[in-house]
Amino acid sequence: MSLIVPAPREQLFEVQAQRYEQGGREVFTFPLDLAQLDGVFPPRVDEDVVKDANRRLTPSHAKQIEWYLDQQPDWVLGGILLGVEREAVRFVRFEDEAGTPSEKLGTLQIPLNRLSAIKMFDGQHRRRAIHDLLARLRNYEREYEQQLNEAIKNKGDKELIASLRNKLSQTQTKLQSMEKQSIPVVLYMEGDINALKRMFADAARTKPIEAVTRARFDDRDPFNLAADKVAEQSELLQDIVEWERSTVARTSPKLLAFNQLATILKTLVFGYYGRVSRERNREFQANYQPVVELGLEWTDNFLPSVCREYEQLLDQEVDSASLIPVRRPETFAYNVTVLRVLAACFHDWRQEVGEDVQPLVEYIRNESFDTSVERSLLIKAGLVVAGTNGTNSPVARQQDVKGAIRYILDKAEEPVS
Repeated sequence: MSLIVPAPREQLFEVQAQRYEQGGREVFTFPLDLAQLDGVFPPRVDEDVVKDANRRLTPSHAKQIEWYLDQQPDWVLGGILLGVEREAVRFVRFEDEAGTPSEKLGTLQIPLNRLSAIKMFDGQHRRRAIHDLLARLRNYEREYEQQLNEAIKNKGDKELIASLRNKLSQTQTKLQSMEKQSIPVVLYMEGDINALKRMFADAARTKPIEAVTRARFDDRDPFNLAADKVAEQSELLQDIVEWERSTVARTSPKLLAFNQLATILKTLVFGYYGRVSRERNREFQANYQPVVELGLEWTDNFLPSVCREYEQLLDQEVDSASLIPVRRPETFAYNVTVLRVLAACFHDWRQEVGEDVQPLVEYIRNESFDTSVERSLLIKAGLVVAGTNGTNSPVARQQDVKGAIRYILDKAEEPVS
């Protein structure tokens, strides 16, 4: 008597999906819980290589996304784009009550031994960020559990035990919340690696959000909020802030863009290369009025005092919209790098010397910003390389900017002969 052994059931990745067509290709889209991602689509861990249909993996970019996911409970993240060979996929259509199969809705099935046929061509940094964040939270959970058990076992300090319990609870709550949330996945029936490379190039053609739009829309950055108030209240900046573009052209009637003003406000508070910590960012988020007041002091008092070009913009009889594009090729004063350098000088002087900026004002006031003067302040400070009149432009290399700021501060501190 022989035994009939049933064939082992095929192991499948199954998910409810929507089917549609795009660019002549069959496409499936479905949400996937963050906790499921590692088991289905492992993250890239190799760096500094161009792999499959992806660019190099930049860890710092993934870290920025990880920080965003960690800090913003109302985060938004775009879908992951994948390609797969058509033969690796089955689509079982849903049927209505009459038994008619649906054209768009059904169950997507991929044998587990064919998951390696899937290639990611957009979203590798988002994928890595999700993996790293969940891994970090799980590590914290293990560490806090271990520390708590040891503290209880050793009958440790009650405050320490309570603190560890609180940290463990917060970490578990955050981890569970993140694991249950989802990200959209878009799966293209395309297995040819060269076609996927072209698709990646096409996806990358989409214009990224401009810095000025990001600054105007992101109200979680207190310096964006402060820039909005400074632009509105500053007498100097009336009608000369660019709201639609991230930079200003040489022929523009605007002095600087809104996002550049927000960056200058950060410079006034933290210096040219200062970083905003999360704690300080939260402090200013709660009350950014001091930033507004500092910005107005700089725009409406300091700048007109140190430079005739800014003072002229306050003249009611002068049409700034006509003056700025005419004078911009003739003066360094209307250059945004120069504005940031002056903001850094203002910040550093107050940090190093004191609140009285009059010596700094008097020194800069006696210097020239005119591009036709070979020994103008910025040329002497090393921020501008002397060349043909009207074609000089400030450099923005870190060592040159730092050197120019230091030069101006040191000269302003020299005793008047």
